[in-house]
Amino acid sequence: MKHLNKAFSFLIYILIFSPAFTARVQAAEEVKEKKESIIQINGESLVNLNLEFGKVINRPVSAATPVSGAIQLDATRVYDVVPRISGIVSKDYQALGDVIKAGDSLLQIESQEYALALIKYFEAEHEMEHATKSYSREQSLVEKKVSSSELLLKAEHDYRIAQINHTASLQILKLLHLPESELHRLLNQVDHADLTKYEISSPADGVIIKKEVRLGSDVKPDQMLFTIADLSHLWVDIKVPIREAGSVKVGSNVDLSTAIDQRSATAKVIYVAPIADDVTRTILVRAELDNIKGTWRPGTAVSVQLRDSSSDNSSALAVPLNAVFDIEGAKAVFVQKAKDKFQLVTVKTGASDGEFVRILSGLKKDDTVVSRNVVQLKAQFMMQGDE
Repeated sequence: MKHLNKAFSFLIYILIFSPAFTARVQAAEEVKEKKESIIQINGESLVNLNLEFGKVINRPVSAATPVSGAIQLDATRVYDVVPRISGIVSKDYQALGDVIKAGDSLLQIESQEYALALIKYFEAEHEMEHATKSYSREQSLVEKKVSSSELLLKAEHDYRIAQINHTASLQILKLLHLPESELHRLLNQVDHADLTKYEISSPADGVIIKKEVRLGSDVKPDQMLFTIADLSHLWVDIKVPIREAGSVKVGSNVDLSTAIDQRSATAKVIYVAPIADDVTRTILVRAELDNIKGTWRPGTAVSVQLRDSSSDNSSALAVPLNAVFDIEGAKAVFVQKAKDKFQLVTVKTGASDGEFVRILSGLKKDDTVVSRNVVQLKAQFMMQGDE
């Protein structure tokens, strides 16, 4: 009898601890656990929960660090307009805030200085023409041996001086952005042209954001009359803590938003300061913001999310951030298994950009997860477990 008992005990031991038996037990426990992690909601309750869903997708997700910033004018697209010549404003064409194109007239001034510069140029043009003809004639006479080399040298000297005077008089007018074609037009009409009137034009497309002149004003050559800004592109100046500066690179993107009207946009980093501010211990990061639609205003304070550009996670699995919740010290989501059935699945998460969170394990691509009112569904699941 003792031998039979020992044999039976040994058989039981072999069955319990054999790999096949162990695998069957584990599979049974997993099935039981899986059943316990599924909640089924009837039609009316499901409608009342007002759930929304999202897919597990491949999406770049970078850790986002919140910092503050301010929208500024793009200094490379701001233009100060000065007359470069003295005079009196006789016509005022534009108002503060006007949208203008390059070449549009801003002001007309009446200027004695301008008239004198034109007259000097016309005289130099006439002298140049005369000296050129004289020099050419002396060259021809010397070749025919009917004139002396001394007269040729004198003609060449006068020609060179006329060249210098012509160039000098032209440079003054070039500073006023007058093309030679316009000067020749005035020269051909010099008998009846009004040489005192000078038009000041816009150097670029943009908006007049500052105007410090009015009709009848006496203006000086270096006086700032207008400031014109092209607002189609703006800068976002961001103060980034030194500890975060290493993750920001030129060419990376930042996400910005304003709490005032809930607007958001993406800007591209164009500058990272090589020197830190020794008072604030921050680094200046500058991003370029596309403002073609004109929806952003310089001076606006914005919240900025810095994306961690130090790693490549373009193939990472991700779900909406609202889909993930805490339960018993772990992270979990509800995966939809049927229209009215949802399974609680624990997951391991990675970086979040404030909208999506990276999934390191627990889900596969194209799984459908609950992304709205997850807390209410969790409460129903917990009540089911207490029954």
